[in-house]
Amino acid sequence: MHFMVTWRFRAGQNAQIESELTEVIKTKSWVQPLEQAYVVKVVSTADYNAIVQRLVDIAKKYPSAFYLLISPPMTGGTYYGWLGANIWPMIQERTT
Repeated sequence: MHFMVTWRFRAGQNAQIESELTEVIKTKSWVQPLEQAYVVKVVSTADYNAIVQRLVDIAKKYPSAFYLLISPPMTGGTYYGWLGANIWPMIQERTT
């Protein structure tokens, strides 16, 4: 099971918020195929819900600082796009 999360700061980069967001997912297996976009492997729906809650708590803490988008949890699936060849095996490792 995995999900995708991405964020974008409204006005420039914010190192403090970036650090808080990435700390939430660092304990999981993840890959960053694009700037501020992550594919994150989770072991259960409860695991996913806990991560989502932590990310949303950060968004509530800084309500006007950034946008946050979190996909639903997914099992399997295939991503399509144009990325470096080395990224695809890392995505597949987290989505299969």
